[in-house]
Parts: sequence; structure tokens; C-alpha cells
Amino acid sequence: MEEDRIASRLRPKPGSSDPYESTILEILVVSVKLTENDELRDLQGKTQGGNHLSHAQAATRYEFPSDDTLPSRLLDQTSPYASSDHDILMQDPFDIARLAISELLTAEDQNSLCTIYFTRCHPFVPILHKPSFGVDKDAHVSLSVFALASRHNPSLASKSDIFYSLAKQTTQATFINPDMSTLNALILQAIYEIGMPNSSVHAVTTVGSALSLASAFKLLRMEDQEDGESKPNRWMDRPVDWIDEEGRRRAFLMVLSLSRWMALIQEREMGFPVKRDITVMLPISDEAWFADPASRPATRPVTEPITSLRHACDAGPFARFVQALGLFAKVSDFNQTFRLRSSSENAEELYKIDNIIQAYLGSFPGSWRNSQLEGEYLLDPTTLALAHSALLLLHHPIARRESHGSSKTRCTAAAEEILDVAYGILDVPYTGNYLLPHPLVLAARVRLLELVQRKGHYRGRDMDLIVKALLTFGKYWGMQGQ
Repeated sequence: MEEDRIASRLRPKPGSSDPYESTILEILVVSVKLTENDELRDLQGKTQGGNHLSHAQAATRYEFPSDDTLPSRLLDQTSPYASSDHDILMQDPFDIARLAISELLTAEDQNSLCTIYFTRCHPFVPILHKPSFGVDKDAHVSLSVFALASRHNPSLASKSDIFYSLAKQTTQATFINPDMSTLNALILQAIYEIGMPNSSVHAVTTVGSALSLASAFKLLRMEDQEDGESKPNRWMDRPVDWIDEEGRRRAFLMVLSLSRWMALIQEREMGFPVKRDITVMLPISDEAWFADPASRPATRPVTEPITSLRHACDAGPFARFVQALGLFAKVSDFNQTFRLRSSSENAEELYKIDNIIQAYLGSFPGSWRNSQLEGEYLLDPTTLALAHSALLLLHHPIARRESHGSSKTRCTAAAEEILDVAYGILDVPYTGNYLLPHPLVLAARVRLLELVQRKGHYRGRDMDLIVKALLTFGKYWGMQGQ
């Protein structure tokens, strides 16, 4: 049974001292059963013949099993819910979520987790507008934030899975009438799942759902909307202001980035073709986005392919991140069509793409080596490692067919640069993010044998980093064999 599987997964660890943890887990199991009970929904709304029933009539025809009742200690005098609210509480996942938050977190804990999120997590998934974010606004988004942030709080880390499970449940409840908060919650949950053991399938499924929503919302066509058009689509009204517009653009770019990277790792398409060069306006910096709403930036990057390099440095770290992943579009297209071109055509195309990536690397700011790296600039080291990964993947198929040559040299150099980036951030807390192990695993393809064969070039820390990446990340995505 699905509920039994979830119950066993969420069962408190032995020796848990939290008096509320087991209570919340019981609520989770109950809510899963209710969510999956289609018969109850039908009985409450209509008969088999289509005649509508009153709520009282429906209730008389269905009796809750004894194990579907809430623990009595949740309905005592300290509970915010009276006994008369019992039926509503049993069926509304948002009420369950709010109760769980109030039981598991004090107001001080909630503020602490929000601070941790925007300090340590937001730089790697910059989709939430900090000045307008509120814990009480959207429970599914708040729970997703708590799930990510609690990993960085030793006293609350044991509750991260509870927040995640509640976030999944409440997000699913919004699917009947989704909005941007639904999409944001899915993105945050995908980031959480990428770092979970044996959860690659969950992450792929979550990103797939996010892709479907982004497509339904027509976020790719945001830049095509005319000022006089009343509604871009039947799902959403036009953005209320430029801050809302920027949030939608960032969510779309994050979904695009996640789907492209997963497509490359798994060697299959996910929604948007990997080789497609998406044309979109690049995001502005957090500093400009978080400023006074009345102080809209006087100049904005023009709408252009995300692999254009003319505006990234002015736009901010997230724009550079999007561009780095955009480089993989050109690499993927080259590798997929390699056999369709002549040797001279391949050499010309290889030279062209290599120059594009080298130009990007050459324009990358050197501030990522700063030991005081903080805020949105925490994303820069991972972005740089991804750009070197694109260069490695561009030359690697050719390098495998030649024992010596420029592609072999390029691959080795790119692998060493990836490792150098890893060295540069080891002493900067919270700098490495969920995607950094990917480049390390790619570097392992090229460097692992050389570490053994070329003793004069051996660096012990190389092996340590690669082995750590393989042990902590590679197995979750089935990459050890590669």
C-alpha cells in the first residue's frame, strides 16, 4: 500500500526526542489516504446517477475507518482547531500544512530558516523575491523553503523530510488551479530531490511537471506579448509589474536550466530540445530586483539568445549561469550531428564553438576566487565549472578517438580547471551547490586514469575530490560507469 510505504519512509528515527514529530507523521499518513480516496470525493459531490447529494447525505453513506481519525492530542485545548473543524482539517492539506508548521517551528525558527534560505540556498535557485516573500502567503512554497533551509540548521535538519513531504502534498493540491507559486514550489522541490539519495526519478518527475506548467503558462513567449494584449493565456493574467515579470522569467530560466542539464546527464530530451538556442531576455541582478519597486532599472538586457555574451556581466551571476548552461545547447547539437558532416566541416564547427566557449571563459569575472564570496555571487564558481564542462564535452568524443592532439589537450585542461575551481571554493562555506558534483564526475572521466599513470602529475586532492563526487552524487544518477 502506498500509505504504508510513505509511513515506513517517514517513521521517526530511533531515539527521536521531538514530541511533535510522530504526530505530524501520523497526519501525513492520514492525508495521503484521503488524497487518494476518489470514492469519498464522488460520494460527497454526487451519486452514481449524477444526482447531487448534500454534504450530510454524503457523510452518512461513508464512514471513516478508525485509523483515519486524527490523534486526539491534536484536538485538545491547545490546538488552533476546534472539534467542529475536524472534517475540514481532515480534507484540506493546507490546514494540515499550517498546523504542522505551527507545531514543528516557532516563529523564531521560521525567521531563522527564511534567513538561511536567502543567504545559502537562494543564490543557487534565485526565483523568490525576498522583499515580498511571506511564510503565511503560500504554504507549499514556504514548506519547500523550510525543507531546503533546514538542511543547513543542525537542530532542524531531522525535520527536512517532513517539510518536503508536506510541501509535495500541498503542491499537488494546487494542481487543479495552478499559478506561479505552484511552479516555484516544484522547482524548489526538484532542487531538494537532486540532493537526496536514490531520488533521481523523483527529480526527473518533478522537473517534468514544472516543464508542463511552464509550457501551459507560455513563459517562453513572455517576450512576444504585446503591451495591448489583455491576457497571455487562459491560465494567468499579465504580470502586475516588472518585479512579477522578472520572477516569472527567472522561474522559466531555472526550469530550462534544470531540464537541459538532466537531459544531458540522462542522454534524452526533456521538454525543451537540448540543442535549441532559446531566445529570451536575461535576468537582472538580485540587487536590482530586490530594490524599491519604483526604481525599475533604466536599462535592461535586450531579448537575445541566451548564449550571447554581450550583457551577462552587467546582468548578474544568474544570467551568467543561464548562459553557461546555454553553451551545452551548441555542444549537444555538434555531438549529435557530428556524423552528418565531413571532416573539414566538423573541424570548422568545432573551432567556432570552441571560440564561443573560450570567449565566455575569458569574460568571466575573477571575483569568484574571493574568499569573501557571498550573496548571489556564490553561484559563480559552479557556473565557471559548468562552462569548463561544456568545453570538456565538446572535445571529449574526439579525444576518445585520438591518443594525441588538440582535443585531447583541451579535455585534460578543462578537467584540471574544473578541479581548480573545486579547490578554490573548498574554504568558502556554502559555495558548492547541487550541480557542482556533475562537473567533478565529468572531470573524473578524463583525469582518473592519468592520476594513476602520470605519477609526476598526481595531486592527491584530485583523487579525493573525484571519489567524493562519485560516492556522494554519481550513484544517484547512474554515472559511475561513465
